[in-house]
Amino acid sequence: MFRGKDDLGVICVNDWYVMDMQIRNLDGMSGGGSGWTVGAEGVCSFQTDRNPERGISEVTVEYGADGIFDVKKVQEHLCQTCLDKLLKVMDSYGEEGEESGARDVCLVDFQTLELYSLQEHYISHYIRDYYVQIDRRDGDELEVIGIYAPVLENGERVEE
Repeated sequence: MFRGKDDLGVICVNDWYVMDMQIRNLDGMSGGGSGWTVGAEGVCSFQTDRNPERGISEVTVEYGADGIFDVKKVQEHLCQTCLDKLLKVMDSYGEEGEESGARDVCLVDFQTLELYSLQEHYISHYIRDYYVQIDRRDGDELEVIGIYAPVLENGERVEE
């Protein structure tokens, strides 16, 4: 649905629920907005505050009761190559033989379909022309702020 779009999204991988961050105003509609989007019961819900005219989107993720990454749920829906790619992104540190405690969320670049970690040891990512800041909140919340920040030279955007 979002494949090839010049934007980023947040995915709750246990149920593969995708939230388009709508960082930029790509469809010509004016105005930003805010609101809640809820995934399946017990999993992620998202609160969004978008300002696409400025190229900024803030998504607050509430993990839900089932917010720990469950590879058994995910492997049923992915080929081995895609599963391996996801497992690299879901890196988290823990004792061998124990659950890693990795949360079930990651970023996706809709244009390249690359995944990026939102685990606790990451604080930011540069993804093409976007800067993403990651902030842990108290409890079971994560704040992800996406900003359209193309490379500038002498104040002008550099075309790649």
